[in-house]
Order: sequence, then structure tokens, then C-alpha cells
Amino acid sequence: MEVIKKMQPGQPGTKRYTRQYGESLICVRYRRDIANSRRVTTVELIVDDGFYYQETHPVSRILHPNPNRNVYLRVGYEESALRRQIKTAGARWVHEKKLWQMRYRDAYKLGLKDRIVEDDTNG
Repeated sequence: MEVIKKMQPGQPGTKRYTRQYGESLICVRYRRDIANSRRVTTVELIVDDGFYYQETHPVSRILHPNPNRNVYLRVGYEESALRRQIKTAGARWVHEKKLWQMRYRDAYKLGLKDRIVEDDTNG
């Protein structure tokens, strides 16, 4: 189905839907179905409206293409407090690489971006 017209509430052709849906109405679309010789009217509505809370340290896709990707971190053996902190955040020790692994998002939030080892080797 292709869209013939898209109209905002209050325009001619939307008044009936504006009365019916009120402030919830976003737009009215008229579509045509050539295969079945039909005209279809669709409406876009607001069904939920609530407060949006943005994290204090949002991880932007610009900073990293996938904030949920696992990355490796170098943490010294003597840094026991930091080790406890990253374990609490879900990091796990990868013995073969001798590095800690956790999500990029969590490493960024903890301020450990400079400890990320991008290379897959442990050197």
C-alpha cells in the first residue's frame, strides 16, 4: 500500500478523527491498495506519554558503534579496589588473555575508557 496523503490534525479530511481521538491524534494517512482496489485510512496515535529519564553519562553511538560489545580491560593485580568495582559491574577475568572482559557501556560509565585494550592480543 502506498501513502496518497499524510495530514495533520485539524486539516480538512481529518476533522472526524480529530473529534474522535483528540490530543492523541498525530496524523491521518490515506493509502491506496491498487491490487485490491481499496482506499485505506490509518491514524497515528499517542498511546503512552511519560517522563523520559536520560542517564547522567549517556553512551553515544559516536563514542563506540556498539555500547553492548564486550571489551578487554587492563587492571593491575595490586588494584584490588578497582578489581572489586569492575567485578560488581559484571566484569569477568579471561585467563588466556590475562585481561578483564566487560561491556563497553559499563567500562565507559566507570571511567575506564583509557584502560580498554582494543587489540585482541594481550600485548
